[in-house]
Amino acid sequence: MLWAQLGDISRAEELALALGPDVEVIRALANASVGARSVDLAEEADRLAHDALERFRQARLVDNAFDNHRTYALADLVRAYTHASDWKGVQRLVRLASKDTRGILGQALEDLIDTLVRGRKLAVAEEIARVIKDPGERNRAFARIAEASILDGDANSAIRLVEGIGDATVRVRALGAVSRILSQTDMHVAAGLMREAEVTARKIQHFWPRVMALADVAEAMATIEPDTSDRLASEVEECTPRMMPESTRGFAAVALIAIALKRQRFGRIRELMNLCPEANGRSYAAALTVNMLLNIGRFREASSIAKLIEEPYQQAKAYHALSRALTLQQSGKPQCVWQQP
Repeated sequence: MLWAQLGDISRAEELALALGPDVEVIRALANASVGARSVDLAEEADRLAHDALERFRQARLVDNAFDNHRTYALADLVRAYTHASDWKGVQRLVRLASKDTRGILGQALEDLIDTLVRGRKLAVAEEIARVIKDPGERNRAFARIAEASILDGDANSAIRLVEGIGDATVRVRALGAVSRILSQTDMHVAAGLMREAEVTARKIQHFWPRVMALADVAEAMATIEPDTSDRLASEVEECTPRMMPESTRGFAAVALIAIALKRQRFGRIRELMNLCPEANGRSYAAALTVNMLLNIGRFREASSIAKLIEEPYQQAKAYHALSRALTLQQSGKPQCVWQQP
């Protein structure tokens, strides 16, 4: 890619073709295409990407062992065609992916959907999302597009996309995201969606994913139907210490803390962190709580919680966030330093 970025396409191509296994040649050509496009050599970039794709097709036909590495090559090809804004080409590539796109290819697909969403090419994003074979990746893409649709004022498209999400956990979270935004203009519809989210959450068969989904509903309901939010939060809190595996209690604690912050119940934070039975879980919950407090301008409370963190990595993250927030505060800039994933 470096030689392509320097404008020496011949050298970049020569080095790519000198590589050994087919997969390395294909990846090098795809990356050279990205490099060429970054310096406005569109024609050369198109040629390199096309050559890489043809080699990919041939390699799949003649070498079965290539399948062990094809996801890496396919991920690079997706990126090359994304940089080219060749959405039909991208769609054809996505069709070549298997039903399991975790790892590097999954990241490439996430980057692709994010690129389209940021460019507000939502119709193209939906068209591509529908040919993703991996159900989890497809559901996450639908959720991302639905959130962008509601921000653009297209509630009908957002609701339609959310209704198409097969995984109940992802669907509940997407309903929450859509409802939070929609509540700014239509509280009645937002409340209806969240009631649907609660029904969906309760149908989840496995216990702790069901509890976590109810926590998501409770958090989204905090500003839509506070009484419902309190009821669900109490249910989640009651279940957490008794029945959830220790490894998941940190996530539940964070969800409950987020609800408490929305309801301005700052005195409950330390109590909720005690739902985590071990130090790392408490540190995880505390570090995220520090960021949530900073995002609503509660610097003093955030500093107090940061002192409770025992795990060094989480402690470093929390103090970095505090330092950044203090710098922003002194400069008069907005203090939002973190966003919930």
